[in-house]
Amino acid sequence: MSRTRQELQVEKENAALALRRDAKSYREIAAALGWRSPQAAQNAVEKALGREPIENRDQVRRLELEKLDAREQGLLVIMRATPYVAITSGVKAGGVVNGPDGAPLVDPGPWLAADKGMDRIAIRRAAMLGLDEPRKATLTVVTEDMLDREIAALEAQLAQPVEHGDRSASREDRALANPPEGSPQP
Repeated sequence: MSRTRQELQVEKENAALALRRDAKSYREIAAALGWRSPQAAQNAVEKALGREPIENRDQVRRLELEKLDAREQGLLVIMRATPYVAITSGVKAGGVVNGPDGAPLVDPGPWLAADKGMDRIAIRRAAMLGLDEPRKATLTVVTEDMLDREIAALEAQLAQPVEHGDRSASREDRALANPPEGSPQP
């Protein structure tokens, strides 16, 4: 009996999850299963996880957190080291470049790259553990009726006479008689 397309897809997603449990990267999973991108492999792993019992999902989450911990430890080694600018060619290749004061020049590149990696790990860990609060937004809905009422209230306010010295004038008349500085004159 032949399997349906959906059954084949589920089988492939489960294979992706098994590879991920074997500590394969999404790029490696995509290559092994014929997907074009690591994102496709990640999506398949997430679908397969969604079908797993909660205990299995927790196990995979722990595995992923352990991988993040191992990466973080590797990056900390880089951050604690003092890398120097190296001579890459010529007779003194492999030596260290000295500054004007004779001291070796420190190369900040590895530290900066490790710091960026640490940030990515922290973001991923927070997402996996649900530490980020959802973003809150305020949405104000203005209906046509609300807008019409506001316009009517403003028109009524403009139509009210305003005391101006010894004569009475509407706000509109006063605005025309005393335009703000810099505005064109009628």
